[in-house]
Amino acid sequence: MITKKKILVIKSALLLMTITSSCTSQVQSDFDLAKDALRQHSKTITSQNIKKLNSAIPFEASHDIIETPSEKVLQFSGVDFSGYVKKDKKLGKNRVIFTFPKKDSIIGMYQLHVYQTKKSSALAQTLEKLFGKAEFTSFNTKEDKVSGNYEGKIWIDKKNEISYLLQMGKSTIYQEEIVEASLYVVDNKQEQYFDWISTSPPFSFYGDYIDYKNHFEKPEDYSYELFVKEKLEKGTDRYQLLTEW
Repeated sequence: MITKKKILVIKSALLLMTITSSCTSQVQSDFDLAKDALRQHSKTITSQNIKKLNSAIPFEASHDIIETPSEKVLQFSGVDFSGYVKKDKKLGKNRVIFTFPKKDSIIGMYQLHVYQTKKSSALAQTLEKLFGKAEFTSFNTKEDKVSGNYEGKIWIDKKNEISYLLQMGKSTIYQEEIVEASLYVVDNKQEQYFDWISTSPPFSFYGDYIDYKNHFEKPEDYSYELFVKEKLEKGTDRYQLLTEW
């Protein structure tokens, strides 16, 4: 006999399958951000729709930054993250931004920005599928923590020394409420990029953690959460903000 509980479980599973399958890439592309971007030469980004950006990042003079909304580039782990909130009005256009030194043009960081609520959810699910449970999750308020409405998540590929930092937030575009997502993918050996990302509240002290990991010998399972906890126990006021998460 099918109970109401079983029906609810079936409906939830079908909803998850719908979100994932609707975002599965239908675009014919040999390029995938998850494996073809970081630590590669910028010339691997082949698109006719590439724009060079000017930015206020502290290392702008020594770096170049390019952006593209190309559907052939906005592929991550086999999932298509291209699109618009309002395609007819060209509003809320998803994009990816690559940052690299001028001296060698090797990509040290990229940011995938997604505006549609459904694709933002799909991005979080894709990361969980790739790496499992996030190593760190932050919340704006205690109420958000109770409801599971997180602000940021961090995954670390320890083998390849790459960080995946996902920030989620609500906004309004053309009178439509959305949940948008920014995924920062960073080479852990390129510490200068974390100074820029630290302006995002969920990742305020992550650069300190990477710097510490790179220069001091610690166990493999020494986590960002433990790093912050130790700083708080030592009475370092600078880290007090994290107690609210």
